[in-house]
Amino acid sequence: MLFHHSGSKKRKHEFPTAYSVIIIVLVLVQLLTFFIPAGNYATVSYDQSAKDFTITMPSGKVKHEPATQKTLDRYKVKIDAKKLIDGTIYKPVAIPDSYQRVNVKKSNFREAVVQFLTSQVQGIADSIDIITFILILGGIIGVVYANGAINSGMQALSEHIKGKQILLIVIVMGLIALGGTTFGLAEETMAFYPMLIPVFLEAGYDTMTVVATIFLGTSLGTLGSTINPFSTVIASNTAGVNFARAESSCSWFP
Repeated sequence: MLFHHSGSKKRKHEFPTAYSVIIIVLVLVQLLTFFIPAGNYATVSYDQSAKDFTITMPSGKVKHEPATQKTLDRYKVKIDAKKLIDGTIYKPVAIPDSYQRVNVKKSNFREAVVQFLTSQVQGIADSIDIITFILILGGIIGVVYANGAINSGMQALSEHIKGKQILLIVIVMGLIALGGTTFGLAEETMAFYPMLIPVFLEAGYDTMTVVATIFLGTSLGTLGSTINPFSTVIASNTAGVNFARAESSCSWFP
């Protein structure tokens, strides 16, 4: 009797999925907590009830100082005291050269596993507003994509610019940049890749051109944010401008 031995096929090495990469990074970060020493900076914040500065030491000890510019100068905090007092800067500010190592109880294996599982849920809960925004906006884009409006528009655009395919890149990048500078269009453009790849291929471009057009469009738009709520609020806080007060002073807001 003859036996036919079929050679075993070599499995191709595939790059891990996005979920696998995230889990690997989380595990590595959790493991690093066992080796990297813990430490903290002293911080200063304004106490509205006591009308003074609260100095929180790395050890957790709290003391109160007068809410004056001299106090900040003594701690080498180069911030105008008025910005802390009027709420322009509402988060605790780190005090330079105050870093100290702190003794914390090392978690055992069981506690580390519990922290690993609960921290992910807590992170999702803390970012629920951003997640909801992306889900809603992604759903809107999905509805537009399902009824064929975007595909039809892109096909009509590609037909009208035959012989001037370079305009396809300019127009698409400009529209995406417009979305980035107005309402923060960035991660939501993931839905555009499968829509635009066939259009760009038909125009004679490759897939890398699609990636570059979309990615550069979002980067330029968010970099030059005008009314993008994400970038402008962060920038206003960094510049020491109270966003809520600036918003109320604008004539187009009620």
